[in-house]
Amino acid sequence: MYEAMQFPESATSYSSILGQMIVQTRTQRALNQAEIASALGITQTAWSRIERGTTSITAEQLRNVAKLLECEPFEIMREADAAAKVVQDNGVALVPPKDYDDLVKNGVMILIGAALGAALLHLYMKSKT
Repeated sequence: MYEAMQFPESATSYSSILGQMIVQTRTQRALNQAEIASALGITQTAWSRIERGTTSITAEQLRNVAKLLECEPFEIMREADAAAKVVQDNGVALVPPKDYDDLVKNGVMILIGAALGAALLHLYMKSKT
């Protein structure tokens, strides 16, 4: 199904957005990747891939990381859903992780920084009002 789709130059995966929401919350709680990885029983490198969205987080990992971040899994997912909407509204396509990995491996330029930054800034400003 996805093989026939044409992706625009700007694309990201939901896993990448979810990872960014976790990074934002982790940073607010002054935790580092090594602390999270150790608590989850995985390497810092494996956790880094989850935060970048190149490896999908499991439901169990999301549940456990939410505990470490002193929030509920649904809160992280709600923020990721809101960020995904903002990203899509800014013209960035959400692609399945496999297709996202293929785009990265094939050297296609992924222009998510500005759109994801705008989404995070929007969410941050919204939370302050």
